[in-house]
Parts: sequence; structure tokens; C-alpha cells
Amino acid sequence: MLFGSFSEGQDQQKGDDWTVTFPEDSPDSLRILLNAAHSKFDAIPTTLPNEAVFNLTVLSDKYDMVGLLKPFWSNWVGKLGVAPATPLGFVQRLWMAHTLGYLQCYKATLKELMSHLRVFNDKPGIFLQCYHEENLCENIHLQALGVLEDLEDGRLALLREAGAKLRDAIQTLTNRKDKGFLCRSEGDAEWKRICDCAMLGAVHRTLYGKTWYHSGEKGWEDRVTISVRHLVVKIQGVRAATVEESGMVKRKGGHHHKDCTPWADITLSGVLKGQKVDHLVLIDDEYFERQQAKSGVTELGTTPKFFGGGEFGMLDMYKD
Repeated sequence: MLFGSFSEGQDQQKGDDWTVTFPEDSPDSLRILLNAAHSKFDAIPTTLPNEAVFNLTVLSDKYDMVGLLKPFWSNWVGKLGVAPATPLGFVQRLWMAHTLGYLQCYKATLKELMSHLRVFNDKPGIFLQCYHEENLCENIHLQALGVLEDLEDGRLALLREAGAKLRDAIQTLTNRKDKGFLCRSEGDAEWKRICDCAMLGAVHRTLYGKTWYHSGEKGWEDRVTISVRHLVVKIQGVRAATVEESGMVKRKGGHHHKDCTPWADITLSGVLKGQKVDHLVLIDDEYFERQQAKSGVTELGTTPKFFGGGEFGMLDMYKD
């Protein structure tokens, strides 16, 4: 390394101080790598913060030295706190899972990130729903992973999945011939019919006032700019508004319609399960096996909290 493409100061005169600098590298991370290379294990910390472990994965990947820290990775990652749902948090999780060989964590993090993404009509790029100033397309780590196009395509696939569930729900509410009533009251058939019609009318009145629905035009999901998570919340709001509005009509019959609803709740979990990451992203499983062998980490047992594991973790929600 001292005389390779990374070195500086080779023209120093003999006897002068020779300082070799690595301006792009984290000095703390380089110190840990060099201590490991020189078997100075007592100088290597047993715990590190999220950013420090992330920087180490960046540096060890750059110099192909992941295997040098094999005795330490599992312990370091296992002690990390939960990564926040911020641009930096997602980048750290994806990069570290990719470098260390956490395949399932990598796939689950990809899907979670897809659900948070939004776009704008007046500027290019992809953004987190709550972080409008940081264009993820400009992130060098996501560029290096080669996932930006997959993230955009995955976001669109999840939006279409949510749209399909809403469309199916409206279709079921519309075509009730020979299928019985959605109304769950104890009223007679006439009032059940009134209840179903009231819900159908309320659904359409509520939906056609929503700009994100684009009047139900074909392919409206492709024009949605908000995130999948935000869209699901809005669809849930349509359901709640429908129950409230149609209830004014239903109560006139003197029957109890508290259990009547236009559709079973459309949830984010249901939308996510409708699309598998393996169908959205091309992943090299053999690469992850090689990285896992280098790092010594294992996906058996408890998933680290950093990747969404633990008692209150959300990782399972994003698994295929």
C-alpha cells in the first residue's frame, strides 16, 4: 500500500519525515485495520458506534480486507443500536449488509426503503418521504451498490400493488350480484342493499376528491408522487371516510351497521407481501455467500437490532 496507487510522499528525501496520507479514508478505521494487520488486538475496541462500523466496512471493502476483521464483525454489529429511517440510516444498513453478507437483511432493507421513497414532478431523483432535500440518486454508496434503478422500479411496483388492492376492493363492492351483501346488519334485504349502495357512493365521492387518485384514470398509480406508505395511509383514510359518510344514510333504517365496511383494511404489510424482492431486484446470492465467509457473520439466530431485529424490530414485516 505504501508504494501502490494509494500512497503519497514517495519523493521525500532520505532522512526526512515520510508521511503517507490517505485523504479519502477514515483515520480511525485505518488505525483499526492496521492494528489488526499487525496483530495488535488489544488496541481494537470491542464496541463501536454505527458510523464507525459503517466506515470500517467502506474501508475494508475498498482494500479487500473484510476477512482481516473476521473475529470482530459479529460482535460489533450485534451491539449496534437500531438504525434510524433516515437517508444515512438506510445507506448504512444496505452497505453493511452487502459488505458483510447479511443477505436477508439486505433484501428486507431494500423493500423497506422502497416503501419510504417518493418523487417530485418538478425535480429529478428519488427522496425519502420525510427528507425532501437529500436526493438519493446522488449518494455515492447507493451508486456503488447499483440499486438506484431497482429502487425506483420497486417503488413503482409497490404503488401498483396498492392500486390493485384498492381496485379489487371497489370491484367487489360494485359487483355484488349473486354474492350476497357486504352489509353486516340484521336488517332486511332492502336495507342491506341501501347500506351497500351508500358505501359504494361514499367510496366514489371520497376518491374523486383526491388528487393522488387522478379520477381513477388507467395507470393512476404511475403518477403518484408520494411514498407507498403514505398512499396506504390515504387509502385507509378513504375507508374511514366512507364508513362515516355512508353511516348517515344507514342509520335511518334503525339498524346497527357498526360492522359494515366497504372492504377489509388495506395494510402496508399486505401490500409488501404482494411483491417479492427477488422479483424486483437481481441479487447475486453467491456474492453474499462469499462475503459472509469473509466476515464470519451468520444470519442464523437473532437478527441484529441494527437491521430491524430484536423484540420490537420490524424486519419480519419486510421479509418475503
